[in-house]
Amino acid sequence: MLCDVALMALGLYGAHLISRGFSTAEEPSYLEKAVARAARNLSIPRNARLEANPWSPTPEVLKEARESFLDRCATCHGPDGSGQTRVGRSLYPKVPDLRLPRTQNLTDGEIRCIIRNGVRLTGMPGWANPHDEQGDDSWKQVLFVRSLRQLTSVEREQQAAAANSAHYVGSPSCRKCHGPGSEHVQHPTRGNILNAARVEYVQASDTCIQCHSPGRPLTNPIEGRYYDWPVGYQVGSNLRDFWQLEEHTLGEMTFTHYPDGTAHKNRMQGNDFVQSVMYRRGVTGFSCHDAHGTEHNAQLRKPADQLCLDCYGPLSMNGPRTGTL
Repeated sequence: MLCDVALMALGLYGAHLISRGFSTAEEPSYLEKAVARAARNLSIPRNARLEANPWSPTPEVLKEARESFLDRCATCHGPDGSGQTRVGRSLYPKVPDLRLPRTQNLTDGEIRCIIRNGVRLTGMPGWANPHDEQGDDSWKQVLFVRSLRQLTSVEREQQAAAANSAHYVGSPSCRKCHGPGSEHVQHPTRGNILNAARVEYVQASDTCIQCHSPGRPLTNPIEGRYYDWPVGYQVGSNLRDFWQLEEHTLGEMTFTHYPDGTAHKNRMQGNDFVQSVMYRRGVTGFSCHDAHGTEHNAQLRKPADQLCLDCYGPLSMNGPRTGTL
């Protein structure tokens, strides 16, 4: 009797799948997701689950891993691991958000096994081919995936408490991007300092735009004084709630803009950037620049003739002949 019911349920479910078609644009059902995860987990050998990562997450290792991730993985997973890309959202099943617990709760060995061997019946390829992977690259990739982890609820509470109680210490260059740092200096954790890479891309870009955009506070004067910076703004919040960019009418040559809308004054990169397709597609300032300094011009992550090819190379899904980034 129970077997008949199960067969009938499977038959009805199969009929439902056939009736709705097999478009990859749809979201997989709960059952499909559960079966896919179970199949993936069963495919990982027990000895692989228990393997320990021989590498430590030093800045040098993470930098190398990030470049590899951007080169091979970001087309589907996005530069932040969210999976919110044109390719990632078009696959079936959808590309997972690497920042969430379902990925982060896997062991290092499990993540490495997936990177090396891929996942059948999905868009995830295996990178174990010796021509595609050299040395311990997959272990380093595991460390980069770990670095994408979102803050836990406890860490978010710590961050909110630190923002209210901590005070500014150290270099102004640090606090402009990371907020009050006294708590972090005393007890360094992810939860008591702000990292722009851990917030949504608009707030992340606002971290840079606060200094790179002439404008005015929404209310000016404030208590009888005029200001030319976003009074009250703190990193992690929305700059538009405190700051208004210089307005411009297309076709007019003004003190700040050319007739085509581009800026001709210093420190106006933010004014130009928010008009771009890159901004609308989630690219941030630190996608291209490293505010901590590099040996390259304009603090670029790599030489300009190499950096632009990350998105606009001949083999890139984003260009050079694709209509949008």
